[in-house]
Amino acid sequence: MTVYTAPDYNPYLVQRPLTAPELDLIRMTINSDVADPGELVERLVTTVFTALLHDRGRNDTGVDTHAGLDRGRCAIPITQWTAIVGAAYDRAYAWCAGVEVGMDLANRMPGSYDDPLTPSPNLGLADGRPRICRLDVTREAADTIAACHAHVTALAAAYGIHSDRHRNAADSWHQQLTTLLGTQLAARTVVHTDGPLSLSVNTDAGTGFEIVFRGEACRCTTPGCHAIADPPSAEPQWRPATPGAAVLDHDHQPSYPYDSAQPGTWTAH
Repeated sequence: MTVYTAPDYNPYLVQRPLTAPELDLIRMTINSDVADPGELVERLVTTVFTALLHDRGRNDTGVDTHAGLDRGRCAIPITQWTAIVGAAYDRAYAWCAGVEVGMDLANRMPGSYDDPLTPSPNLGLADGRPRICRLDVTREAADTIAACHAHVTALAAAYGIHSDRHRNAADSWHQQLTTLLGTQLAARTVVHTDGPLSLSVNTDAGTGFEIVFRGEACRCTTPGCHAIADPPSAEPQWRPATPGAAVLDHDHQPSYPYDSAQPGTWTAH
């Protein structure tokens, strides 16, 4: 009996990995200056298909991805497909549109196939922060920022502009402002008040930190007396600095005037 073997049938018009130069071009497209997520998708889809179909005699100046092209007959390795869509998702995060871009590309990109020999390319941004960030400050937080600045000014008036108390407070406050304005945590960051001289910073990604004023306790300066008054006030209530600490029965000598601005520094955590 004669046995006939059916010829191998490949349903794909094009099925191959993208080359290193083609991936470099795709990376440049993802990182290019585009106006909105829609333009990002259009440029990226066109770049991918132009590269994929170039060796089949298509016009290398671009591919019409809307008409006359059966995307289901084009495929790249799943590792490359995932890397391209993932990098575009990260890029679109600047517009808070990562999910929308990912879904759009899933419908418009070539198909994919399993190829264990093709590694996953790194197509991410050299700088992973969003290109455009939005910082919102609540009305109460704006009042707190003004109060912090006023407190630094009050420390200069009380202890002198060259005193350690003023300098330490001013340096720490300026450092936290730099952190707040210079650190891009996400596409949108909101600043809330978190106390008389403290702030809470939250992002749409669920991350954040707090800027907290750590006031210096008013201590008795008499040797052998371990009493503190915290916070300072016109009529301080003295108490042991630690459980069981010795507190002498005398007129306590405060480490700074009761009614002056409380020394301290700002820290982030």
